[in-house]
Amino acid sequence: MKSLSVSELDNLVAILQTLKGAQLQEIVSSENDILFELYAHSEKLYLWLDLSALWPTLLPWSSGLPAFPKKKQTPMGLFLKANFIGQIVEAIERSKEFGRVVIIRFKSGDHLEIRLIPRSPNILARSGDKKMAWSKPKELTPHSSEFEPAVDRDLGALREAWLNIRGGKGSGVKAKPTPSTDQGKVKKVGKINKAMAQIEESIVNREQENWREVGEWVKANQSLKVPSEWRLFVDGKRSLSWNIENCFRRAGDNDRKVEGARHRLDQLRAQLIDVESSKKLDPPAPILERKPTQKIAYKGRTLNLDNGMKAVVGASAADNMKLLRQARAWDLWFHLRDQPSSHLVLFREKNQKLDLATIRVIGDWYVRQAFGKKWESRRGEKVAIQYAEVRYVKPIK
Repeated sequence: MKSLSVSELDNLVAILQTLKGAQLQEIVSSENDILFELYAHSEKLYLWLDLSALWPTLLPWSSGLPAFPKKKQTPMGLFLKANFIGQIVEAIERSKEFGRVVIIRFKSGDHLEIRLIPRSPNILARSGDKKMAWSKPKELTPHSSEFEPAVDRDLGALREAWLNIRGGKGSGVKAKPTPSTDQGKVKKVGKINKAMAQIEESIVNREQENWREVGEWVKANQSLKVPSEWRLFVDGKRSLSWNIENCFRRAGDNDRKVEGARHRLDQLRAQLIDVESSKKLDPPAPILERKPTQKIAYKGRTLNLDNGMKAVVGASAADNMKLLRQARAWDLWFHLRDQPSSHLVLFREKNQKLDLATIRVIGDWYVRQAFGKKWESRRGEKVAIQYAEVRYVKPIK
C-alpha cells in the first residue's frame, strides 16, 4: 500500500468535516492503532488511526466497521480517555506548512495533532497545560510538493487497500471476502451480535440509575424528603439508616453488574472476531450493520437553540419513550406538572450550563407545542413545568 498523498489527505479532511459538532464518546487503543468513537446526527461514527511506520492512515467509518482493535492499555490511550472523552469537535484541518499533519480541534481549546508521515507517524495530544505524544516527537520540516507521488485514490479505494494490507498481516482486520454458505456459523455470529446489543442496552440503563447519588443526598440531609424525581429510590416506611444502607448497597450491586457486563462485552467482541476470522466463514455482518441501541427514530418537533442545544417534543406516547431511550444521562427531561403532556428532551453537551433565559425560551415553545390549537384560548394561564436530568427519569411499566 502506498502511503497517503497530500491530495488524498485533503479529500479525507473534506470528508471529515461532517464530524464537526460530534461528541467523542469512546477511545480504543492497541499497539499501533487508536479508534475514536464519536456520536453525531443520532448515530455512531468511527475514526481509525493506524500508526504503522510504513503506511500511517486515518480512515472514517460510518458503517461496516471491519473489526475493533485488540485492546491494549497504552499511555496515550489512558491520557486520551482521561482528558478527551465527552469533548465536542470544533474543526478538522490539514497543516499547509507540514503537509501530512491533521489537526483536530475541540471546543474546549484542546487539540490533537496527527502526523501521518511515513517512518515517523505520531499523535500529539494537548489538554490545557497537559500534553503527551505517542512516541518522542521529531522536528517537522516544511512540506514540499516537488516529490509528491501522483496518487489520488477515493475513500473506498483507500479502505480496500488498507484492509488488504492489514488482513495480510493477521491483525484482526479483514477485508470483506466472498459470501459463505456456512449457515451454522452465520447463525452463531447473529446470536453474538444480538447478545452484544442486549448487554449494551443493559449497561446504559444501569448507568442511568443513581442509587449512590440519592444515598449521598439522604445521608447529607438526614431526610427522606428527597426531590420528586428520586421518590422511587427511597422507602418512606423504612428508617433513615435502612434507606442509606440500601442506596449504597444497590449502588455497589449496580457497579459490579456494569463491570461484569463490560467484561462480558469484551469477551463477545473477541469471540466475534475469532468467528469472523475463521477460514470457513466470512464476516456475515460487520458490527455496525446491526441497528445500534442508541439510533432510534423519533418524529418529534425540534427547536434548535443558538448555544448548540436541541429541544425535541415527542409526537406520541411511543415517541416519548423513543426520546427517553435516545437521550443520554446528562440531557434534560421536561414535563408539564400535574397534567398530561408530551415529553420534551433537551439534548446538550455534557456539563453544558442552562441559564434562566434559555429555560424561558424552551418553556414558552414547549407550552405552545403541548397546547397546540388550544394555545390561544389558554393564553395568560400560569403553567408549571418540571424538569430533571434524564438519569433521574424512570418510566413506569
